[in-house]
Formats: sequence, C-alpha cells, structure tokens
Amino acid sequence: MPKIRLISVGSRGDLQPYLALMQGKPVRLISDALLGELLETAHAAMEGTDLLLVSPLCLWGYHLAEAAGCPLVVLSPLPIMATGEFPFLGYPASPTSRNGGSTRHRIRRRLNRSSYRLVSLLKWRQDARVIQAFRRDRLGLQPLPWGGVQSRRTPPAHLVDPPELHLISPKVLPRPADWKASASLTGFCFHEPRSADGAIQPTPYSPDRELSAFLESGPAPFYAGFGSMISRDPEALAAAVVEAAQQAGVRLILSPGWGRVGPERHCLVMCCCWRSAHTAGGFPGCRPRFITAVPAPPPPRCAAASPRRWWRSLRISPPGDARLSSSGSARPRTASAIEARLAGML
Repeated sequence: MPKIRLISVGSRGDLQPYLALMQGKPVRLISDALLGELLETAHAAMEGTDLLLVSPLCLWGYHLAEAAGCPLVVLSPLPIMATGEFPFLGYPASPTSRNGGSTRHRIRRRLNRSSYRLVSLLKWRQDARVIQAFRRDRLGLQPLPWGGVQSRRTPPAHLVDPPELHLISPKVLPRPADWKASASLTGFCFHEPRSADGAIQPTPYSPDRELSAFLESGPAPFYAGFGSMISRDPEALAAAVVEAAQQAGVRLILSPGWGRVGPERHCLVMCCCWRSAHTAGGFPGCRPRFITAVPAPPPPRCAAASPRRWWRSLRISPPGDARLSSSGSARPRTASAIEARLAGML
C-alpha cells in the first residue's frame, strides 16, 4: 500500500478540511511548531513516502519531496493559483471581468497575477535562510536561486507543475479561465458525518448553560467566526458584523477568535459573543468567555447596497443549501484526484 504523508500547520481551521479528507485513509499527518523543528520532524517521517500532500502554509514540503523523489500535491482551502481575474487574498485590487480589452483592464489583470508572485517571493525570502541551510546540510540538495522555486529553470521532472487541488465549491468560486491545467476545484471537505444525499448527520453535543439559554431564547442565529485571522481594526469589524445582523433582523453568535473581533460595547441585537474553539461539537466542555444578549428593537429595512455597507448586498444561503455545498461528493473527488496523481507517478 502506498505511503502518503500530509503536512499542515496552524489552528483548527487550517487542519479540519484535511482531517476530513483523511478519514478512513492510510495518511499520516505531520504537524509541529517552528519551521526548523517542523522541517526536522517532517524529514524524519518521510522515509518510504510515495506521495506528499501539503497545505498552503507548508509549501516548503516541496524540498522534502525533491529529496525523497516523490510527487507532491497541494491541498488548499483558498485560491492560491495565480490568475488575472482577482488578486491574492487580502490585496486591495478589485476583481476583473472575464472579457475586456481596455488598457486599464489589462494592467489590472497583470497586477492581480503579480500579487500571487509577490506573496510567494516574500514568504520565500522570509524562510530562505533556514530552508537553504536545510537543503544543503540535511537533504544534500543544491541551493535555489534568490527567487526560490519559481525561479528554477529546470525543476525535477516529478515536481513540474504539481497539482493544486482547491477545496472550494465551484458554486462559490467558478474556476478562473487562466488557471493552469494543474489547478482544479474539488469542493469542500466536511469533517462531520454525512448521509448519502450530503446532509450533515447530527452529532452528540451539549452546549454550556449560558449558550443554551441564548439558543433557546429565540430563532436560530447566524454564526460569524474569525478563527486565527487578525484584523487591523477588530472593533470596527465587529461593529460592521453586528450592524449587518441588526439590519438583517437576525440573531448572531460572534466568535472573536485570536484577533479579538468583539464589540466595543453591548450589542444592539440579540448577540452572543462566544470565545470558544468549538463550532461543531468537536470540543465539548469549552466555556464561553463572555456572553451579551440584549433584545433589539425591530430593525429597519435594509437600504440599497453601498460601497461602505458591502455586507448589505450579501446573499446568505441557509445551511446545507445545495448551491453552496458540494453534497457528499467533495471528498471522493479530492481523493480521486490524489489517486490519479499517485498512479501516474509510481
């Protein structure tokens, strides 16, 4: 049986899609802390590896795959393949249409594509000293050019255009027309058990007393969570989310996350601010840090969308909506793509 290794680091959101993909599969997860330690840990676990899977935060796995002579597959929950249609996540440039011949349009597309190259280059330069020394001293490999992997003229045959499988539904992100053939959309990977028709199966979970009281005191709320994302102005972001809930006339569970995206003062809507890593019954026993539940007056009708109120134009589909979920087929499609890569390289 082929030996498959998967390398990922980060908080729960960085691991859960891959844990879902690995269910019932002979895949070993490699995770650790600092880069130098993680390189050593991963290198020690690479013996006999036939296929290496890496997340976007672990693209340095490329060097381990090069030394081991095994193929590499990148699994990403966000778009990382360069495209002219939109910039890398977080860049201010606006998306472009798929057709247009103006000079401004062409410049914008080039800037969008360049944002991916810039992010890759900045990350490489940040880690270059550690990785170059590791390649030389531990892997016995030649050093890379100043620009890293993307500057190589003749990469190893087994690492030419490794597949990039984006764990995103094409209903949410249509595949950009200028993506390389090695990039694909496989759909979301859910950790929760699902029925044959893709519906999430209930899992045993008893929320805390305070949270139970909030859930039972009114209609089902919307959940807004920020995980490990850091905002430059967490109070303003929290205020925008709370205002959006007020405008929509819904109750809200707000999870501040590492970035402390919490309201500066009491919410004007039925709002539960919940500091907990548990979002789907995976961490029973976690207690909320603080809860605010203040009844709100009937909200006014939403005004027309404006640039400063971008959230008013959002269309929120109910949980399980087939337009956003990929039913139960995402994991099989992802697994099939990995198996095809493995069969073609062994």
